Amino acid sequence: MALSAYRFAAGFPALAFVALFGTLIAASPALGQSAETLIATVIDNTGLSGDLVKRMEAHRRLVGRGKKSPDSVVPLIVTELEKPHRYDNGVLQQRIALIEVLRDIAVPAEAAVPALTAILEDQDRRLEWLHFAIGGALMAIGTPEADAVRYADDLRRLEDWRNKASSADIAAAIEWHDFSIRQQLRRHNLAEKLIEASVLPLLVLGPEARRTAPTLLRAYADPRAGAELRSLLERTLAAMGITDAAAASAALAPPPGPLEEIIADLHRDNDQIRGFAITELVRAAPPERAVDVLIELLRDGKSPGAAANALREIGEPAARALPDLLPHMTDRRDGANIVQAVGALGVGQPSAVAALRAVLADPLSPNRGLAAAALGRLAAGEAVPELIAALNAREKYTRILAAKALGRIGAPAAEDAVPRLVVLLEDRDRDIQIAAAEALATLGPAAAPAAPALTALLQSSDDRVKAAARHALAGSGVEAAVAALAADAGRYRAADKREADRLLLRGDDAAIGRLFRRLPEERSVQLARLLLSDERALVSYLASGVLIRAGHAEETLPALAEIIVSGKAETELNGRMGYDWVHSDRPETEGMFLRLADYLEAHRADYGPEEQARADAFLRAMGR
Repeated sequence: MALSAYRFAAGFPALAFVALFGTLIAASPALGQSAETLIATVIDNTGLSGDLVKRMEAHRRLVGRGKKSPDSVVPLIVTELEKPHRYDNGVLQQRIALIEVLRDIAVPAEAAVPALTAILEDQDRRLEWLHFAIGGALMAIGTPEADAVRYADDLRRLEDWRNKASSADIAAAIEWHDFSIRQQLRRHNLAEKLIEASVLPLLVLGPEARRTAPTLLRAYADPRAGAELRSLLERTLAAMGITDAAAASAALAPPPGPLEEIIADLHRDNDQIRGFAITELVRAAPPERAVDVLIELLRDGKSPGAAANALREIGEPAARALPDLLPHMTDRRDGANIVQAVGALGVGQPSAVAALRAVLADPLSPNRGLAAAALGRLAAGEAVPELIAALNAREKYTRILAAKALGRIGAPAAEDAVPRLVVLLEDRDRDIQIAAAEALATLGPAAAPAAPALTALLQSSDDRVKAAARHALAGSGVEAAVAALAADAGRYRAADKREADRLLLRGDDAAIGRLFRRLPEERSVQLARLLLSDERALVSYLASGVLIRAGHAEETLPALAEIIVSGKAETELNGRMGYDWVHSDRPETEGMFLRLADYLEAHRADYGPEEQARADAFLRAMGR
């Protein structure tokens, strides 16, 4: 029933969209300059069929103009809102769009308050989203008149609710608002608006809500409460029969400590209250104390799902709660949270693995996929039979999560899954193909039987599928896979070289490095071999780096030696070679200086006098 707060939140998405598309709007075509044209643009472009960019640009311009010169915009919007309408969905969206303009103009739009009031008071047209929009506009305008209208409308709506609500609904609302106020009082920063949103329904309920009086008196006595909140609390307490709030609050017994109050809230019958109190408990209590309380909740069967989430958040100190989580594994409502908590806390616990295997093996369990994921995180090799069986599940994501779990377990434990993973490679669903390929990538040579199916996926139109297939083929390392990758790279040889030539012709050497990084490894290596002998030292050096990182350092020595003896290292690379090799943490670059020195010594006689002099200078620097 926190209507004011909800109305404010309801206006947020439009603000977020304005920020999100700001750049796009700036590039949009100029719209008509008159306010009438801008309003027409807003109206014409509401709904899914409208042009969002045009509407947002018109909105932005109207707001800017309305803030500077409200008389040029606000009366025109008011005139539009006062026109008689039949409330179909289109008209509703148009009116909300115009009201959002008034909301963003804010205080200068105060002349629109009577028109907004008239819409609120039209009892035949009490449309929820329209009311939320008007509430947001009135809150943004924020004048006493606007606040009074919003307050009166809130009271009217609460009265309507009270007249229709059952006694059970009223009791639940009273308990919830009592908790909400106490929760705010426990916080370091008091949110008065949220307290007001909970006090207002209690004012309407009057004597029926008298049991919340101790909480209201605590709020009244809180030195952080402002005059407006205190006035509302006085009126609410008076409606309950407490006419002297100051005296009653002074006579009030001291409240329990925050942690004791939170723990008391955990034992209420309201699941929603318990859920919020559990969240507070994790933040307020030492981990060991919080775990003790949560274990008690689990044993009482109260909010096991929320308790499980809290235990996951606590982490390692909560592992001792595992025996109390396991009885709730098959809970129809909270089982998903329990399964995930068991997976997070069950490291090294055979009982956790056994319980998860049981869930995974149950074809009727809705949480098989979650159990598979948990077993993967636990690297439970003993669960491979159940995971292989789950690859046949009807549910797509159970199959995907089972494949991912097998991939996390990896070789050798998961090698028996290869035949079934090969079948999944032929599935029409690309997500399933990717999951199967990623699992096979962890199985090394055991994935050799998958090479033909993986090779076929290299022809996929989906880049994600092709990348997963390449990774799996490379991981297997078998001859057929290596040949398939080489053949696939060969298909792109000419195209990749043309792209490199285009970049080089443009003089964009740095883009060559980006091109190498963008290509799959086989194609990157193939292109590097083509560019290794390029006359531009930097291009040749970049190509050598690709080959060195791919394990082909020996191929680069002639080209690197040529850079040294030609003098290009001094004029073009400016020490980049030395910097990269000295500061690199890649094992492939270790010893490159020594290997290059050995090569130069062995081939010194092949060079002319000037080249030999440069080679000798390099060798002296190496201490040769």
